[in-house]
Amino acid sequence: MRHLKTGRKLNRSPSHRRALMRNLVTSLFRHERIQTTDPKAKELRGWADRVIGLGKEGSLHARRQALGIVQDEAVVHKVFDTLAPRYKDRPGGYTRIVKIGWRHGDRAPISLIELLPADGAGKAKAEASSSAKKKSRRDSLSSTLPSRKRRAGRNVMDAGVPRMGVRMTPEEARNFVNQLNARVLRRWDERVSQGIFMKGLTEGSLPLSAIQTFFRNWGNFTVEINTLIAASYHRHIGFFKRHSDLLAPFGAKVADEFIHPKPPGHVLVMLQTAKALGLTEEEILRRPMLPGARAILDFKRALLWEGTVAEWWFSMLTEEPIGHWSAAWFKALTTRYGFTRDQAVYFSTHEEADLKEHDEGVMGHGSFNRMVMQRILEDGYADVREGYSLEYCAFASVDLYGLMHRAAYEESL
Repeated sequence: MRHLKTGRKLNRSPSHRRALMRNLVTSLFRHERIQTTDPKAKELRGWADRVIGLGKEGSLHARRQALGIVQDEAVVHKVFDTLAPRYKDRPGGYTRIVKIGWRHGDRAPISLIELLPADGAGKAKAEASSSAKKKSRRDSLSSTLPSRKRRAGRNVMDAGVPRMGVRMTPEEARNFVNQLNARVLRRWDERVSQGIFMKGLTEGSLPLSAIQTFFRNWGNFTVEINTLIAASYHRHIGFFKRHSDLLAPFGAKVADEFIHPKPPGHVLVMLQTAKALGLTEEEILRRPMLPGARAILDFKRALLWEGTVAEWWFSMLTEEPIGHWSAAWFKALTTRYGFTRDQAVYFSTHEEADLKEHDEGVMGHGSFNRMVMQRILEDGYADVREGYSLEYCAFASVDLYGLMHRAAYEESL
């Protein structure tokens, strides 16, 4: 029987496990919040409570015991001089664990463990006052579902700014996505619509050779990006299982790319427009892309397979401006270059897919993408890697589409 063998083994030897927990508890007290796996976070909670208990004891012996656990003397001073007074009226339970998803690679469950703010210490006193019962209930709820300022620990966080492990309200998530979407539309106008390629196209002065060069690369991009979108269904299935109401519209979105208007979907109408431009299937499907045109594809591929759910989906904010861009292409080809509506069908199909509800209630791709982004923020799942941000993923996508246009224009000179 396992008498006196409490605690988690964490698949480590006793010495390794102790060293691990000493490192983690030191980091927790230094930063007041860290991210680790669920089992480690649960085991760390007991270590943190023990050290804070020593801090509240305050004796020289207790300080020496704390130094045997915490590896940084400055952090021990912080525990005794700052954290212990913060929790002087709290009998225990000094940390909070928030589940935030799964680690990329091995899918280990990840949690955020953080020290509670000082605000919760006065909850018992507030409840003791009969004249303040209403306020007491509000404070009690606040300590369980903390306000945005409390959730940031001792740092004040601007309202409506996504942070990993912090759930946004539906209104906050919607406002953030709408504001970022408006910025993406403005940036698309600056980097793509007002660029030399699109201005020449809409004015009818762009040479046909430049249009052919661009569409040869765009057609190849279309085949591969649709495949990546389909792969994202598998890659992010865990998120969509938690939001099962999104499975149907996501499935419809993926299917739309491959079966509308008939199999193989958008590739079929793309090849129809390519033929009207004098391009062959060999040129579209098997000829190497320009490096400047391939950049956006490689960026998207890296976000899908190496990045986070949030990074991928916020990079998809470009689908709405691509819908408006497709309308501009359709108008230019049919009014400036003498194409028939059937010859320019790829762009009318793309405009419909990205901007409009169509065929049996299938959502426009842009609307669906924004819905997914809002759910990500409501989940507190705004997880991004160092050097990335939600805004960066969206803006970089816009800039790389602009690069594709410039590369085609320069190649045709």
